Amino acid sequence: MKYLLIVSINVLIFLNLTIYAQNNYLQRAESIPNIDSAIQYIESKLKIKDIDTTTRAKLICHLSSLYNKKSRYYKSERILNELILELSKHDKTYLIGLVYTQLGNTYKLKRDMPAALKYYFEAVDIFEKKKSYSDLAGVYVSLAEYFRNLGQHLDGKRYIQKAFTLYHDKVLKDTSLLIRMYGRFAAIQNESSPTDSTITLSLQALKYARLANDLNAQAISLNELGFSFKNRRMIDSSRACYKMAYKLWSQIGNDADAVHALYNEAMLLSHNYVKKEMIIPYYETIINLVRDKHIDYPLDQVFFELSNCYFFMGDSLQCYRNRQNYFQALISKRQKLFDSEVQNIEEKYENEKYKKEIVEVSNELKEKKQEIILITSFLVLLIILLIIIAILASRINKTNKILKIKNKEKDILVQEVHHRVKNNLQFINSLINMQINTNKSKTAIASLNDFSRRIQSMGLVHEMLYNKDEISGIEIKNYLQELISTLNEMVTSNNIPIQFHLNCDNMLIESNKAMALGIIMSELVSNSIKYAFSDTQSPVIDISYKVKNQQVTFVVRDNGIGIDFNKEAKKNKLGMRLIDIFSRQLKGEYIFNNDNGLVFTLTFKI
Repeated sequence: MKYLLIVSINVLIFLNLTIYAQNNYLQRAESIPNIDSAIQYIESKLKIKDIDTTTRAKLICHLSSLYNKKSRYYKSERILNELILELSKHDKTYLIGLVYTQLGNTYKLKRDMPAALKYYFEAVDIFEKKKSYSDLAGVYVSLAEYFRNLGQHLDGKRYIQKAFTLYHDKVLKDTSLLIRMYGRFAAIQNESSPTDSTITLSLQALKYARLANDLNAQAISLNELGFSFKNRRMIDSSRACYKMAYKLWSQIGNDADAVHALYNEAMLLSHNYVKKEMIIPYYETIINLVRDKHIDYPLDQVFFELSNCYFFMGDSLQCYRNRQNYFQALISKRQKLFDSEVQNIEEKYENEKYKKEIVEVSNELKEKKQEIILITSFLVLLIILLIIIAILASRINKTNKILKIKNKEKDILVQEVHHRVKNNLQFINSLINMQINTNKSKTAIASLNDFSRRIQSMGLVHEMLYNKDEISGIEIKNYLQELISTLNEMVTSNNIPIQFHLNCDNMLIESNKAMALGIIMSELVSNSIKYAFSDTQSPVIDISYKVKNQQVTFVVRDNGIGIDFNKEAKKNKLGMRLIDIFSRQLKGEYIFNNDNGLVFTLTFKI
């Protein structure tokens, strides 16, 4: 009995020492000032097999926050999702709440704002049920920062006030939380209605950060103070704060924030008319740091400001070189955004259920093998054949599912392309309209209006494709109706009301054919509106699209004055050339003739 008691005491001592050592892992990780060193430390500890679930979850959440500081968002998201699967098996709801909060932070930094808000609210729901008030207040602060990023400062203030109320009502003792609350409140005040209170709030955050010896929190508070002093034209104080923030962030290896503090100081000098020769070294230092340390920091604005400096100094060569670098950095930035979008789509469909299905099928096969042993050799052979068929069917089914998912991904990407093309065409159209508004030449305005009209007819195709759930083609009747409405608004009709009659077989048509028909109809309708109805009391334009025996007959007819074909042939107008080009693109044949107005007839194969 005495021996058993001694053994039990030793076991308890060993377990307590193990738990104490594991709790020290997180404390040790949080005390390491250099981010890269902290990452290496946590990654090494996570390889320990006997680490308890709570410590492991907290270590992974902290590791995720470190990855985010190094802009390694994809890796952060992956380890958190793997942790959720692990915690779900053990019903660790509170720990899942911590992971949801960190997932919200990660998605917010990735600019996936709907996903971030979803995870924040799920964390709030868990912590309210668990009555974990310190964690709940922390999520409120994260929500305040979320709305600050969106520019919704009233919502940001509402959540920060909820955090302070909860902190005081529940008499919480959490210095790191208090630092965050004061810091984020100062940031929201700075952006919405800067007053002297913003400096007071930042100083409070700085005071608690120094008490906690939290260098990163000190740097954040100093950076915010620099912003407050800048708004009050206290240039020297602002500059000193930015320098101290840069020094602290550099000291702990938070390179991205350190570079941003340096950029803030450069912009402070620029806005206060300091000589460009003094500002240029700041931008060059930023560029060198980003390139040498491979920091994920956008350089487009840095190159833009640098080119402006050389422009005002009169150095056109350096200005041109840096403006080129600006465009290259901008392209690279947009490419990263596009790659990130594609990666998000791929990640969305990497579903863990397929692995579970494989495990379930494997277990069923093992049970069947035990039954097969008791059956004759003939049945054994038969069952093996059935299993082989089942496996093949399962693989085919799985392949079909993957193909459907990939096809959906393709449709999403194609829709995104159409959306971007439509936006680009709208942007070009806006530039044309701006040029029209500033141009006094009637001839130039008419040409620009024609150009705008043609772009509208092309953009309409991309808009209709973008708004469809499946990229299968364009409904020609809807497209022609939309185009008629657009043309009637765009082309000057001398205040004569024109009746349009559309007789169209509704069917799907390929987007390139729809665009060709749209250009042809646009030219014909435009010319009719402009030139055909000078002596017509009740102008009418009839448009017909009929399909018979796999052949389309497309007719545009007006009741105007008709045209002199000899004169029109000599003019060699662009509109007639476009009609010819796009008719040939459709591999069709067309004719013009006068029959109580101009009649255009085009036939082509489907």
